[in-house]
Amino acid sequence: LQPGVALPRVNRGVVRVSLGDRTGARDDFDEAIRLDPGMAEAWFDRGLLRFRGDDPPGGLADFDRAIELAPGNVRYLYERARTREATHDLAGACADYDSVLAIEPGRLEARIRRGRARANLGDLDGAIGDLEEALRAAPEGWVDRAEVERALALLRADRK
Repeated sequence: LQPGVALPRVNRGVVRVSLGDRTGARDDFDEAIRLDPGMAEAWFDRGLLRFRGDDPPGGLADFDRAIELAPGNVRYLYERARTREATHDLAGACADYDSVLAIEPGRLEARIRRGRARANLGDLDGAIGDLEEALRAAPEGWVDRAEVERALALLRADRK
């Protein structure tokens, strides 16, 4: 690796994650952040590692920093929303899904996940609206259609 350059360390960290070397990946991401604390991708990749490991709150902090450095990055917002769901911050997750959908309105998985979070917050009308919109926007032959239709039927029954 070229001394003092962050990007190759981030790239190697990603490869190490894929090979199951979480410790080596963490070392690479930490070093990349030390070398270039303004590199959003390093913060994001370390956040993924932490979120998918045993440190979701640490992953959330890293995602926060990545988003500060690269506001409007849909991938960063989406993963932070998923992390917020995992740490039971459903209102925060909904806010991030709102941001994702403002940028990419056709992103079905974000709409479905926001619907689920809304349902868990007691916003059945919002949840139903999200699932209905997902079904309208879904392509023919969408593999998750039946599952979303079942969830929608349950929400409608709960609302009555």
